[in-house]
Order: sequence, then C-alpha cells, then structure tokens
Amino acid sequence: MTHSTVPADPSPLAVPRDRPVSELTAMGLLHEISTRFVQEGNTQSLFRQIVSAALEITGTDLGNIQVLDEATGHLKLAACCSNGKMDLPDCCKNSDKARTVCGFACRRAETMVIEDITRSPEIPGVSVEALLAAGVRAVQTTPLFTRAGKLVGMLSTHCRTPGLLEGSALRLLEMLARQAADIIERSQAAEALHNSTERYRSLFENMLDGYAHCRMIHEDGAPADFEFLAVNPAFVRLTGLRDVEGRRVSDIIPGIQRENPELFLLYGGVARSGEPARFETYLLSLGAWFSVAAHCPAPGEFVAVFDNVTERKRLEMELQQRRGEMEAVHKHQVAAQTAAAIAHDLNQPLVAVSAYSEAALGLLKNGATQPDKLARAVEGCFKQAQRAGRTLHELLDFLHNGEAVFAPLDLGDAVREVIALAEGAGYGKFRPVLDLEPGLPPVLANRVQIQKVLDNLVRNGIEAMRETGVADPAVTITVRSLAGRKMAQVTVQDSGPGLDAEMARRVFEPFFTTKPEGIGLGLAICRSLVQANGGQLWADGDVRSGAVFHFTLPFAS
Repeated sequence: MTHSTVPADPSPLAVPRDRPVSELTAMGLLHEISTRFVQEGNTQSLFRQIVSAALEITGTDLGNIQVLDEATGHLKLAACCSNGKMDLPDCCKNSDKARTVCGFACRRAETMVIEDITRSPEIPGVSVEALLAAGVRAVQTTPLFTRAGKLVGMLSTHCRTPGLLEGSALRLLEMLARQAADIIERSQAAEALHNSTERYRSLFENMLDGYAHCRMIHEDGAPADFEFLAVNPAFVRLTGLRDVEGRRVSDIIPGIQRENPELFLLYGGVARSGEPARFETYLLSLGAWFSVAAHCPAPGEFVAVFDNVTERKRLEMELQQRRGEMEAVHKHQVAAQTAAAIAHDLNQPLVAVSAYSEAALGLLKNGATQPDKLARAVEGCFKQAQRAGRTLHELLDFLHNGEAVFAPLDLGDAVREVIALAEGAGYGKFRPVLDLEPGLPPVLANRVQIQKVLDNLVRNGIEAMRETGVADPAVTITVRSLAGRKMAQVTVQDSGPGLDAEMARRVFEPFFTTKPEGIGLGLAICRSLVQANGGQLWADGDVRSGAVFHFTLPFAS
C-alpha cells in the first residue's frame, strides 16, 4: 500500500494523536467484523461497524466508506459514523475523483494522511474552506482494493483537531480497508447475481417462445420418457398444457410415445451428447406443429425452446396447393396453346399431301408417262405424311404425360427445315438469309414447339412484306451463342416496315392483332412455348430495317 503523508509545518500542534483503544482491543474488533462477514450478509451494518472501528482505532471524530461507481467514476457514500461532534462535509457525500481529498487519493490509488489542512500544501481541486467550514482539521483516506487488485472505494476519517496517526493505527486501518473491500466485492457480486437472475426471470416469464426444462428418463438404456422440471407461461399458451412441472410427458399426453417416437430419440440424443438440435415436428395429440431448438444444460437433461407454427405450416401447405394448381393450369394452358399451334401445323402437311396426291392421281390418269414427276409427287406425300405423324406423336406424348418432351435439338437443322417448309407452304415468295454459327452445341428443347415458333415468326414476316409490297422480301435468321450465359439466341428479321415501340410492347398480348382475319394468339402462344422451353422471346421496337424478334434457349450440356 502506498502512503502519502502531508505533514504540517513544524508546530507544537503536530503531536501524536492518542488512541482510545489498545491494539488488542482493535484486533478484537477486526475479528468480530470478520466473523459477522462470514455469518451474515447485512452490508450496511458491516460498513457501519467498520467505520466505527476506524474511529476507535484512530481516535477521530467522523468516518465514512465511499464506493466507487465504475459507470460514472464518482464516489458514492455507503456508510458514515460520527461521535456526535462533527457532521460529514457536503463535498464528501457523493464526489468525483478530483474535488475532494478522498477523490484525489482515489484517483492516485494511494493512502493520504493530512495532519493539518491549514498548514498543508495545496491539493489540486480540493476546497480547504469547505473542509474548515465543516470543522475538519485533519483527514486520512485509504483506498479499498479487492484481493485481485481492483479499486472499489475509499475508507476515510476526519478530525476536528490536527495531529499525527501512528504507524500501528495506519496498519490497522489497512486491515479494515481489506475487510471493507471484501464486503463491497461480495455485495457487488450478489447484486450482479441478483440482476442476472432478475433478467433471466423476466426473459423466462415474458419471452414469446415456449420454454421447457426436462430430465430424460431411460428404460433398458434407451430414451423412453422425460419429466418436466420447469416451464414458462408461454409454454402453457402455446401448448394448452397446465400443471406439468414434476410430471412425465407420457402422463400428460398419453400415447405420445407411440405417435411421436422420433421426439424421444431427438431429445435423448441432445441430453446424451450435449449437441444442440433444431427441428420441426407435428404432435398428433395436440394437433399442432412446433419449431423446436433444443440444447443440453446438464448431463441427462435438455431444454426445448419452441414456437407453435401450425398457422405457418397451414399457409405453407395452402401455398403449395395453390402453386400446384397454378402449375396445373399453366400446363393445361401450354397444352391448349400447343394443341392450337400443332393443329395449325397439321393443316400444312395435309394441304401438301392433298396437292401431291392430286398431282399423282392426274399423272396416273394420263398414263404416267412421266415417272420421275410421279415419284416426286408420291415422295412429297410420304414426307408430308411423316411430318404430320411426328406432329401428332409429339402432341399425344405431351397431352398424355402432361409435359413436353425435351431433347437435344440442332438449331441449324430446325431452321433449315422450317425454311424448306415455308418455301413449299405457299406463304409467298421470299429470300431466306441464314447466318448460323458453326459448331453451335445443341439446345435442350421440344422440336415441334420450337419449329412452331420459328414458322410463326417467318410466316408473319412474309405476310407483312407481301401486304406492304416490299420489292425484295427477305427473312434473315441468325443463330448465335451468348457468351457466359450457356444459352443460344435466335434472331428472326424481315425487310418489311417493322414495329414501332408501342406495337413491340403489345405484340405479345393475347388477342392483339393487326390482321383483319387474325385472332391475336400466335405470338402470345409463341412466347409461352419459348418460356416452357426455358427461354425468353422479345421484339425490338423502332427498327427501320424490318421487324426483329429474338428468343433464347438453353444448351443441352
């Protein structure tokens, strides 16, 4: 302990102060305080006894204990005793570390003894006048350190007359200071424990989640039951179960071991291994879903913190049902659109078959003098019939399975086949321009649907150019891979008047059409088909060099 004695100027007044008690009596006081410290917890009573002992040991008039408030840095008065001849100065009741003698000593963490304040050197921030006004002439103040060396307060004595304190008195004061520090430390620990307990109790009683502390019960080495040790009010609100503490769950919910055997395995695993677990479970007896987080507070025990999520589960299942219904509606919509598209496609090969058959029949009636023409007519019938058969096969598979058949598709072959069909379908004369990226990987798509999209875009372009009298009608089809996106992009562009911004925005709306005989479903169906194949279809607006449509498809790899 560091001591700082501030002596007075040489004077007849500077004489040793008489102690009214002997060291033996003082040691008896210390022993009595130690005994009370062990046996009882009345902090204020112990503080007062320490201060009284300090007055007897030092022969002074007034003493006090101040506790250091860590939050503010101020010293707060904890106990004060007087022989009736002096009142505590106001500046010492609650002070900061710089405006009083005890505060100054606290800041320096050392004992200070002032024999005569009227003859001592100036102490920064200390008002000598305030002390004199309270009748104080001599002061000693000792810091209170815990056994870990933490400063927790000050023990001070004041006297109306100047004088010296002998070394034995200071040693006894240090012993009192250690006792006071022990009391403060125990009091602060008890307060911290009380505050922690109160916080836990408040959390326990007011938390929205249910809380159940349970002891696992084993039979033949396996978890078979558990006993409720403690539950909170939310447990009752969420489960509807009351008066469960001290009872087994099998008594409270008969049949739970049969209905929810996984519950005992999960809780038993937590209680045995100490590893926390999180899960959701449905308790048939309660008719409710619970989301549970379980941990192990002690071997053989578990704590379950849970919430009743029955409403959330109901909404999830309802949402899943609605999503399934929407998917079914979408599938039926795509099926209807595909059927309408394929019905249109079937008309083309059937018309071609009729034309080829009529030509072949005419050649036969005329004696078939030109066998090569007859062969071409019959071959045309065969190819168109094959095409119609494939179309019907795809449609039947789609309608039977509820989904389209997706397979690797060479876009180059699909484009060339659509151009060949368009040239022979009587759409009108046009000049095809193909710009196909060499070595392009196949896409994953339904051949019939994608060819329907291509055929619709090509036919629309040809019809638009014919109606506007374009001198050199051309349809350009470009196929490219999109870098970094694992997608192929197909662009179909005609040399007609093109689309303005408003038309490009509305062209995919159902029943929007610019054709007097049209019904406005073609491009809407095309967009649905492309989306069903995992791609997107869009149009460019305000393009001066004709209508431009793009669509993407994912690569098969």
